[in-house]
Amino acid sequence: MSNNTDRVAVKLVKKGQNLAEAYLAASARLINDELSDLEYDQAIVRYYRSRYFLRSHVELLETLRATYSIFGQVY
Repeated sequence: MSNNTDRVAVKLVKKGQNLAEAYLAASARLINDELSDLEYDQAIVRYYRSRYFLRSHVELLETLRATYSIFGQVY
């Protein structure tokens, strides 16, 4: 860290951890809880949204990794 701020890589890892935790919580709710129809609808939306955001973030990380392996670190 420089000047008490996280570097971009640290921010990306922290964001990924938060997204993974949200996905796991949404998955657990669907699997472990007895849900009414309305609660199930809300839980499944939360599950798919969290899965989408996590997958998108992982794709971003994979793209950055591939770019840096081809061109080297830019910053």
